Order: sequence, then structure tokens, then C-alpha cells
Amino acid sequence: MFDYLLKFTDEAAAFAALATTEWVGQDENGNAIWATNRPGSGIWPITPVLADAVYDNTDPQNPVLVTAQVNSPNFWLLLMVPERDMGLYDLPGGMHETDRSLADIPGEIFLLRTRLTLAEMNSIVRLEPVPAGSNYPFGVQP
Repeated sequence: MFDYLLKFTDEAAAFAALATTEWVGQDENGNAIWATNRPGSGIWPITPVLADAVYDNTDPQNPVLVTAQVNSPNFWLLLMVPERDMGLYDLPGGMHETDRSLADIPGEIFLLRTRLTLAEMNSIVRLEPVPAGSNYPFGVQP
């Protein structure tokens, strides 16, 4: 399985950029929706988490939020396809191409191409939701 991360300023910009692709469909009212006709593929909004929430657990029955979770201010999409598609990385907003089958194997290189800087990659703690089978080791590892 191959994953492609795309980044836009907001969802409207993403719909506009991908309007003529298979990744944008229409609902019964003619509104743009994320869709694909490609078997075994999917697309959905995803959130890069930049900092986890911090709680004071002095009283475990009543944890107190000290610092809220910090998410990327941009709108991100995850495209998942069963086979590598060289053109998906070149879509507007294309930022990251990975081979998911290698993501959790120590020593394997799952990252095929990226336009993210090392600082940007290290600023991501995780993706939400975590795509099944792809717990990517983003961020500075402990």
C-alpha cells in the first residue's frame, strides 16, 4: 500500500486544486466530496499533530488540561493506493510519498519522496487518525 500526503491552505483550496481528478466527486446535491473509483484506494482528511495535549493527573479521577493539543494549521489529505502511482506525488499539494508496507519494519526505508523539510517532518508527532498499518515514525524519536 502506498500513501500520499497532500497539503493545502484549507479544504476549499484542496477541492479547487483536485477538482478535475478522480479524487473529487459530487454528492446528491452537487456538492464536492472526497471520492475515488480506484479499487482498493481511499482518500480522507488527516491531521498532523504537532504537540500532544498535556494533563495534570494529580487527581486521576479529574485530570486537568494544562496545554491543548496543537495541530497543523493547514488542511491535509491522505491518498492511499495499492500500487505506487508516480503521478500522485506530482498532484497539486503533493508533499510525501511512502510505502506503507515498510513503515513498521526497523531499518527499512518507507519514505520514497518528500517535499517536507527535516524540521517539518520532525515537528509532526503523529497523524490522526492513524492510517491502518502505517504508524509512521514522524517526529524526533525518543
